[in-house]
Amino acid sequence: MAFTKHDYWETSDDTYLLLNSVNDWGAQTFTASASYDLTKIELKVFRQVGDDFGSAYCEIQGVDGGGDPDGVTAATSDAVAPASVPEVTSDWVTFTFSTPYSITSSNQYAIVLYTTAANSSNYIAWRVDSAAVAYESGASNFSNNAGSSWAGPYVGDTMFRTYSGSSASYVDISATIAAASGLTVSATKLTYQDVSATIAASSGLTVVADVKGGVVENYSAGNTRRLVVAGNDSIWYENN
Repeated sequence: MAFTKHDYWETSDDTYLLLNSVNDWGAQTFTASASYDLTKIELKVFRQVGDDFGSAYCEIQGVDGGGDPDGVTAATSDAVAPASVPEVTSDWVTFTFSTPYSITSSNQYAIVLYTTAANSSNYIAWRVDSAAVAYESGASNFSNNAGSSWAGPYVGDTMFRTYSGSSASYVDISATIAAASGLTVSATKLTYQDVSATIAASSGLTVVADVKGGVVENYSAGNTRRLVVAGNDSIWYENN
């Protein structure tokens, strides 16, 4: 499975929104172009050289009648450390939502960015396109009291991207296990059984995912049989 980009504004940034206090929060509203499960947001940001703003977070909030974030936290990203944010020169930084959040088509949402320890010497800055005609389905915003009130919405938009999906993908490891084990395939009639934990323990592999196999139907408790793995997702216990 791969990531799919949905809602975004990613061009023509010519200035930035500076967050140099724990009370300084930035925001960008957007109108969902589709329904999807939000798994990550990318923001184009930078930090001061050598600084430590604590951790940075992204929240998803609703939008009130005035176009401001409504103050109700719907989802919060994992923490982003200063080391993950480029110095001076801005770049795209990923904020991951370990628990995906359900986005509904045509609804408005606010992306809210804040830190836990920013100050005048330790800050993060969010790149902005200041043009009057930029992203037409939302607007940037700023709060100097940790989201209690908002000064915008502003003309112009911050750089953001929303995504669904994940970086995980299916990998067929049957041939790898067979080559590593050096075992010869032999089997009789099989019955279904989940043996993924056995494979992990026997093979010494770190990860075994969604692997299914079987045991010989006429297995005798008095015999000990080795696990046998071969191609085509085939997994057996060895005959005597």
